[in-house]
Amino acid sequence: MRFELMGAFLDREGDDRFSLYQRALWLTYHSIFTCTFVLMVTTACDVAYRGQSLQGALLFTALFSMVMWVWQASYKVDRLLYTSLRRVYVATAILTLAWAGAEAGTLHDWWAMQEILPWWRGALFVMAMAVAALWAGEKAFEALRGREDRKSHILA
Repeated sequence: MRFELMGAFLDREGDDRFSLYQRALWLTYHSIFTCTFVLMVTTACDVAYRGQSLQGALLFTALFSMVMWVWQASYKVDRLLYTSLRRVYVATAILTLAWAGAEAGTLHDWWAMQEILPWWRGALFVMAMAVAALWAGEKAFEALRGREDRKSHILA
């Protein structure tokens, strides 16, 4: 991997009309996943376990997510960003199971996570919307590429 500031948004050899948009879509998903994961870990450790303030955990999450977005967009990210949708679904399921465990633990008074669970719910909702957008975008790119291939075969 080679550092190239915001390299995900540059044209590359072998790109078609949709490659830039596809990389931006994957970058958006990875950024939202990173933000959700860091939010869940930071708030669980700092707020629920150590009793620190929620604002500090949220500020750290926001700053870390911004840095990770620039980092993910600045490397030759074709191999980093493009993963199978199956991995996306598994990652989302793991975070959803962590949320369900926190909800159950709070309901049974094992943990005191009432303050952070609304943030987790919101983050998981945004992540679910990102997964839906990623799935729809991938299907649209496949259809558009297939349409262009058929057009090029007809014209040839």
